[in-house]
Amino acid sequence: MNIISKFMVFYRVNLDDINYLFGKQSLNFNTNVNPNFLQVIISFLNSLLATVLFLKKYWYISSKEIKYDYGLKYLFFAGTYNQFECLKNVFNYMPYNEKILFTDNIKIMNMVPAQSNIIRLNNKDVCWGIVFIILKVLPYWLKNLNSNRKGLVLGGIGYMQCFFYCNYFYRMLNDYNPQLIIMSNDHSFSNRSLLYMSKSLNFKTVYLQHASVSNRFPPLEFNYAFLDGKIAFDIYKQTGVGRNQKNIKVFLTGSQKPRISRVFCRKDSNNLSHKNFHYQEENDNENHSIIIFGIAITRSDDINCAISFCEKILRHNNIHIIIRNHPSQSTFNIQKMCDELKNVTVEDSQKYNLQNFFNKIDLMIASNSSIHLEATLSGIPCYYKEFGKSVTSDYYGYLKNGLILPFPDLTNQNKNNIHDLLLFDKDRKDNSMKLYSNSYNTKWHGKEGCLVGQTLLELSSGYPITNFYLKYIDEKYNLYLYDLKHTFR
Repeated sequence: MNIISKFMVFYRVNLDDINYLFGKQSLNFNTNVNPNFLQVIISFLNSLLATVLFLKKYWYISSKEIKYDYGLKYLFFAGTYNQFECLKNVFNYMPYNEKILFTDNIKIMNMVPAQSNIIRLNNKDVCWGIVFIILKVLPYWLKNLNSNRKGLVLGGIGYMQCFFYCNYFYRMLNDYNPQLIIMSNDHSFSNRSLLYMSKSLNFKTVYLQHASVSNRFPPLEFNYAFLDGKIAFDIYKQTGVGRNQKNIKVFLTGSQKPRISRVFCRKDSNNLSHKNFHYQEENDNENHSIIIFGIAITRSDDINCAISFCEKILRHNNIHIIIRNHPSQSTFNIQKMCDELKNVTVEDSQKYNLQNFFNKIDLMIASNSSIHLEATLSGIPCYYKEFGKSVTSDYYGYLKNGLILPFPDLTNQNKNNIHDLLLFDKDRKDNSMKLYSNSYNTKWHGKEGCLVGQTLLELSSGYPITNFYLKYIDEKYNLYLYDLKHTFR
């Protein structure tokens, strides 16, 4: 391995680009955050401490990486459970002895222990990482103390840790020499570190869209991209498809995320688990039906506003609420704030998957979250409600495109009006769902993992692509767009 060429690869890493949302997009990211100089210094120290703990967890001084004897074709990487959920069906479809999953999450590794590796930094990885913290990261912090304080505070850990990931992936790619590198996130610093090293070493990359996207996302820079549908493709065209990648092949496959059938949805209160609900009219002789509201919150939501909203809803009888956190959130503070509320439970997304959540609820309320798409594809009525001040209303365009409805004012609503919220107008939503998930109403609906897996096998083997047709070649964006051969159900 040529040390000079490796040094130059690392030195050319653009920190604004590798930590994209907090670098190039920092001015558009959560404008409510305006840190002062002291907060930036504190963030620097916190990021440094987090990096020390990161090294304590992943630095294996004397251990060696597991090396497999067979020829590896497909290298997957998942940094979060959400990313793994998107990749799981494709991963399972690929030949057993030709794939491996890399992750920095021990829970993900335990799901496929025989075919996965947890990140293990050796002494050289750590030394290279420290060298480039000194050469690149520290000067970057000093340069941006005034111009990008927001990005330093919100994304400080990414700046500190990206070179450890870069060196690890540089070493692993040379050791394993995979045919395709597959990931389901294009903006997190760990994923972009892998993308940077893959492109530097001329490995082919594959992107599976794991959630809804916006024009704040990075341009597509993969050899192959499997997107949910036309709306995602149009958004990526706005970001500048093919900025640093020529001849991208884009496939409109449909959403990769798991979904449920409404046949299995909650029909009684026995599935509410976590804590007992207190029925408000348990002695009433009238047979009341209980409506389960699901509320999905994100880090950008104001929890106090969400709790106040719950209190207003609970003024109506026979309503129970399940609050689900985003995977990047802790439930500790949310649970503490909900302890005094009857008929409210908090579901930890780190412990319970989306199917578990969807199976319990009758309708779902959320602000700017791609969970709206997953729930709608599962036949769950969805409503948009902002909890606190939103930087961008209707961030993903779900309201604009008719996928969901705004949550109505329930102040003067009676019981019948509330039950109307449970209606799922499939006919009205059909066109919208097709735009967001290209496989909707085809035989591939719910089987997108098999569709992508089969296509990857064809691409890696040089066989003709059987389930897509070339819709057009866009010379401006250097891409080939493949649409699904629609076989309707």
